[in-house]
Amino acid sequence: MDSTALTTIGDGTFGNEAVLQGLERVTGVFSITSGSPNVRGTVEVTGKIAHGDAYLDFDAAGARVKVLGGGIYETVNVSGGYGVRQFGGGYGVSVESGGTFRTSGGSFQFNVGNAPT
Repeated sequence: MDSTALTTIGDGTFGNEAVLQGLERVTGVFSITSGSPNVRGTVEVTGKIAHGDAYLDFDAAGARVKVLGGGIYETVNVSGGYGVRQFGGGYGVSVESGGTFRTSGGSFQFNVGNAPT
């Protein structure tokens, strides 16, 4: 995929070892449900990410999720220490002005040591 081309994602599910790369924009409800999917580009969120019992790995230089104004990143009943992991130079999750990060049950972890756990 051309890293400058924008791909829009409406409603969907992301899990196992799936990969998002290039420039993606989430406009619907996008669920992270299982395994340890990978981000290798930029994901912009104007809709909602619902992150459940799964890791989200940022495993390439510059990989990031940007929650833009009106966008929501919500962790949903997370158990077992799941969360985001950064390695390989990935940036992780950022919340821009007007964006929301919230937790609705469970615990959510950030591993920023640039090594998977």
